[in-house]
Amino acid sequence: MFHEMMCSGQNPNILTYSILLDGFFKNQKIGKAVEVFRSMQDQGIVPDIVIYLIVVNGLCKAGKIEDARKLFSTFLAKGLKPNVKIYNTMISGLCKEALLDEAEELLLQMEGDGCPPNDVTYNIVVRAFLKRGDIDKALVLWSPQRQLYIISRGSWKWPETNATKLWK
Repeated sequence: MFHEMMCSGQNPNILTYSILLDGFFKNQKIGKAVEVFRSMQDQGIVPDIVIYLIVVNGLCKAGKIEDARKLFSTFLAKGLKPNVKIYNTMISGLCKEALLDEAEELLLQMEGDGCPPNDVTYNIVVRAFLKRGDIDKALVLWSPQRQLYIISRGSWKWPETNATKLWK
């Protein structure tokens, strides 16, 4: 269908590419997904954060952490600002490959870049350290100060806001 679309002169847009990429990765067609990603760029379509998220996630899940690292570096080199989802995806991929020191470095980079980690971020890293048997490191990452930071930065924002409305 994609080939027919291209042959008939209909150019796919970024949404079409995101659907294709997601489908190929979910069906473990990694080579095809990478081919489509390159083709998209050859067509002059600039990947956005959603496309990068799909590709980084697909590469991480396929165990292609080196390719995911390179793509994440390209993303940063282009001056794009990662959000918590893409950081979490990359951190999760690193943890799955037992690259915990690198995952922790990325967590610190995330904080330094002004992208506050959320409860998902800490759950990913803490679980990985616990799985490795490094309870001390897990406890440091799950310290009360960090938990207060998480609560104040988002996890409880919505309920707190609604509770405040009740008192007005």
